[in-house]
Amino acid sequence: MMNIFEFLKGDDSNVVVKTLKGKYGKRKPISITVGNISDGYVYDTNGNKNEIVVFLRKDKKDRYQ
Repeated sequence: MMNIFEFLKGDDSNVVVKTLKGKYGKRKPISITVGNISDGYVYDTNGNKNEIVVFLRKDKKDRYQ
């Protein structure tokens, strides 16, 4: 199984990880790719540069009961 660091180092920079919409309904969805995550930013449809932040959280045992 490939870990996240091997995946980010590979040549899969165009793989879409998630598609997000802005807080307001008028904005078009933004596709976030592996390359965007490794760069640390993505540009929205207006050309604004947005920082990508990844949060890791500890698994809660009671979450899956």
